[in-house]
Amino acid sequence: MLNKINMYILEQKAVIDRFEESIAVLLVGEGEKVYHIPIEYLPSGLKEGDWVRLTISDGVVSAIKPDTRETENRRSIIEAKLDRLRKKQSNR
Repeated sequence: MLNKINMYILEQKAVIDRFEESIAVLLVGEGEKVYHIPIEYLPSGLKEGDWVRLTISDGVVSAIKPDTRETENRRSIIEAKLDRLRKKQSNR
């Protein structure tokens, strides 16, 4: 999308992959582009595996919002996969 002052603005989903000291490592979009964000810029209470929505303006993150729906959805998918694996192992 192009706004009036020719800035490219994009909203992307991202997952918090890990924390390295005072930096959060986020994997952004389908291609899992890596962004390093100082922890103080994250909304409070987020942890590894949580999903967020990033607003990216000209390649720079300008806003970060928690995406609790996506986080819950992804955790449910992972839990279902783990349950199937556990059942396979117990049937051996």
